[in-house]
Order: sequence, then C-alpha cells, then structure tokens
Amino acid sequence: MPLFVFISGYFSHKKDFNSYRKSCSKLFESLFFFQFIFLAKRVLFHEEITWELVFTPNWVLWYLLSLIYWRSLLQFLPDRILNKKYLVVASTFVVCLLSGFFNVGGFLSIQRTLAFLPFFFLGHYMSGKQIFLPSKYYPLCLCIIFISFFAVFLRSYMGDLTQSTPYDDVSGMLERGLVFVLCIPIAISFINICPTTIHWLSYQGKYTLQYYLYHSLLLPIFVKFVVHYNLPVSFIFIIIYTVLLIVVLFFMLKLPYVNEFINPLSLLKSFKCRINQNNIKK
Repeated sequence: MPLFVFISGYFSHKKDFNSYRKSCSKLFESLFFFQFIFLAKRVLFHEEITWELVFTPNWVLWYLLSLIYWRSLLQFLPDRILNKKYLVVASTFVVCLLSGFFNVGGFLSIQRTLAFLPFFFLGHYMSGKQIFLPSKYYPLCLCIIFISFFAVFLRSYMGDLTQSTPYDDVSGMLERGLVFVLCIPIAISFINICPTTIHWLSYQGKYTLQYYLYHSLLLPIFVKFVVHYNLPVSFIFIIIYTVLLIVVLFFMLKLPYVNEFINPLSLLKSFKCRINQNNIKK
C-alpha cells in the first residue's frame, strides 16, 4: 500500500477546480457503488447493518475515500505551504506516527488516511523529477524486491501492516516508523525494475483501479472455492491462486464496458450520448 499511495501521489497535481471536482466525483461514484454492493450482500444474507458500518468503507474501499482526502489536501493547501517540501513531508510523517495513538478504527477511513499520508506527498514531490536509477543499480533493486517478497515470513514482527488499528504501546509507533522507512527503497526499486523488465505489467498499470476494485468481488469467491474443495493453502499455493485471480481479472477486463463499469453513472451518460448521436444521424 505505501507503493500504491506513492504512485497515486506521483500522478496527482493541483488542478483547476472543475477538473478536481470531476476526478473526486468519479472516486465518490465508485466508492458509493461498491459500498452499496457490499451492504446489499449483507442484507441478502440477513446480516446486521449499523450506521457505523455504513460510514466505514468496506474492506478495500477505504483507499478511494483516502485518495479523495489526499487530493483535497493537495488542492486546497496554499502554495506557500506546499512549496516547503521538506517541512510538509516531515510534518506528514509526524502526523502518520502520532495518528496510531488514536482509536478511530475504519470510520470514514481516517486512520489509514493519516497513516499513509506521507507516501502521497512523497510521490507528489517526485513528480517531474528523475526517480529512475542508472541500469547499474538494477541488480541492487532486484535484491531489495527479492528480500521484501520473502519478508512476509517476518510479518508477525512488523505489527499491523494494514495500519487500520491503533498502537498497543509506543513500540507500535517504532514498528510503523521502521516499516515505512524500509518501504521507501522498496518502492523506488519496484518503480525502477517494473518499466524495464515487465512491460506487460507496466501496461496493465492503466487499469490499476479496476484490478483493485474487482478483485474485492472475486477474491471471496476464490476463497470459498478453496475452502469448499479443501484445496491446499500453503505459501506456494497462495501465490498460484493469486496468479490465477490476476489472469481471470485480465480476461474479464477485456470484456466490453467492464473497465467503465466502476463508474456506472458515467457509463450511463456515455450510453445516452451514443443513443442521441445515433438518433441525430438517422
């Protein structure tokens, strides 16, 4: 997620208000649409729905609301403050570390918004700069990626990587600080390796949001399938299931209108425009 947020900041800029409003409206549209799906599923299975649940973005949807917060901060913070880059980044890291002492849970995605805030501004301030390293550093980048991949075995020593729960004590703050410092070279290494060695993955990056949202619908089906047929769940098999899920999503996104369906209102407007154009031609 730090890498995901970093890239989001990298591609986020101050815009005119109309462009800002349109981009946030699309995020809100996706957020409400998928939140409605998750809540409707709870109703279908006769599960309880509380007001707190309604205002807590379900599972992966926290990112959409957080992205709206981050882009709004970028949009409305005065330039005289934004121009003090080192001060802004340092301040956001302080906010990130201190936020873990407050127990707000997933309500309105406040906890994670503050926790990942510095990575958004780090990415934003890298915009327009050369963040790609000379090719002689690629072996080092590959080593960092390889080590970070197997670091999942040490997850129990890294605290809550989702950053969705408060600290138990000061050690939680130290763990978050250490993990986030380590995330910076991992993010830089991934950005440098991906475009030069995995062209297919780079191209798929334009559909990042679609992969992110649709996997939240398909993953529970995969899990139920694995549990129902008592399939193995070792580390290697989890990687295999992940690859299978990505393949399914890849072909799913090839279907007509699936990419646009994350914004149903925009898709409906597009249909209306096409119908009107066809009527005019006739």
